[in-house]
Amino acid sequence: ILLDIIGILAIPTCILTLIFIIKEQEQELATLQEEVIQIQNLPSKSDHTITDSGAQLLNFNDSAGKFIFSVATDDLMYVESADNYVNIHYMNEDHLESHILHNTMKSLEAYKDLGLLRCHRYFMMNINKVKLVKRDGQGLKVQLQGCDTEIPVSKTYLQSFFDHLQGNKTKTE
Repeated sequence: ILLDIIGILAIPTCILTLIFIIKEQEQELATLQEEVIQIQNLPSKSDHTITDSGAQLLNFNDSAGKFIFSVATDDLMYVESADNYVNIHYMNEDHLESHILHNTMKSLEAYKDLGLLRCHRYFMMNINKVKLVKRDGQGLKVQLQGCDTEIPVSKTYLQSFFDHLQGNKTKTE
């Protein structure tokens, strides 16, 4: 009778233990899947190509990782954010055009090494296109070559902006 009672109590205990282990594994799997999705949404070094003429193209993907369009780094002016969308402004035959992309500024920060610098909560700019930096009552404004739009530089990004300007000045000298 004692063995029967132990057997009767052991079976539900084992089943409950297995259920808890399975739920824990499912949570861990869900966490790993979220991390994989985040990593896939970030642009990588392979998200740019070099054409036959030597121009470097940036490939822009949407938030699902699907390729949307490419633009030459020399033509890229700035990126403006609107929640989970970004508006990419670029030069096309001497006039400014834009393309809306479903992606976040955070994911585009991976293009920092290619000259696209975050300078404000809502703006990134091509640091190689800076023409004029002027002090405004609220901070700094940047004017880019071939573009009349003034890009704000917030206090949060001020130091990295100046660091990159110094780095670019050193590279061009």
